[in-house]
Amino acid sequence: MLMDLCLSTAWYATCIVATHLAYEPMGSLIQRWYGQRYSELRPKDKDYICKNSIKGGMLALATPMTIFVLMQRIIHSQWQHIGLARAIGSLYAANDVVALAKVPLPRNTQIHHCCVALMSIVNLFIDYTNKSNIWTNMIMLCGLSMLSYIVNMYLGLRKIEESRVLAGAGLIAYVPTLALNVGWQITHVAKALPSQPVSSLAYLAIVCSIFWDDSVLIRHLLKVVRTSMRTPSEEKKQSQTRGHSQHSVVVVPTE
Repeated sequence: MLMDLCLSTAWYATCIVATHLAYEPMGSLIQRWYGQRYSELRPKDKDYICKNSIKGGMLALATPMTIFVLMQRIIHSQWQHIGLARAIGSLYAANDVVALAKVPLPRNTQIHHCCVALMSIVNLFIDYTNKSNIWTNMIMLCGLSMLSYIVNMYLGLRKIEESRVLAGAGLIAYVPTLALNVGWQITHVAKALPSQPVSSLAYLAIVCSIFWDDSVLIRHLLKVVRTSMRTPSEEKKQSQTRGHSQHSVVVVPTE
């Protein structure tokens, strides 16, 4: 047990250090690809791009392993590879922990990352063989979130160019995995609530704060995709509507 904890902690620390060290080479790679468009950005925007590009790349590489672990849980109703499950949780959380220290983030994203950081600590100690423990569902929460890695790629690159293709692909990946995630979490919280009321409510509060951030992002993706589907005449009409609205704001007297 102690050996497993030491190995899991060492892996988590390695993920955090590796993520931190990846910022500089990722920045150089993006600089080489986008040139002046990247170099003209503010340092905090560059960090934001690197953060999401690193996360998207790491989650993409981990996708086969993630699917394997999730399928074991879904098919066999238990974690058959506990060490691998912990490793996935630590890999996912490392990027969010580093981002909290390095990158200025919106408030809802800060809350999301703090919840992930808290869960990453629980992930090191929890007994995954006790599947009745509501907190063992963290890995489903994490694993299903990892499958929409393309959203992180979109988030990073939108600071340089708004890719409606990436936004659309992200939405296609995001909505079904989030729906499955919400359904899974609600079902298991409802089952655990009678026997673990305090623990279940604490877990539900953290999960809901994460899902709230997800909902904010999905609304943004929908807005981008809807904008891309407008015809030139509709876009012109929308622009005129915004102009009239702004004009109205100026002329209407205020107290």
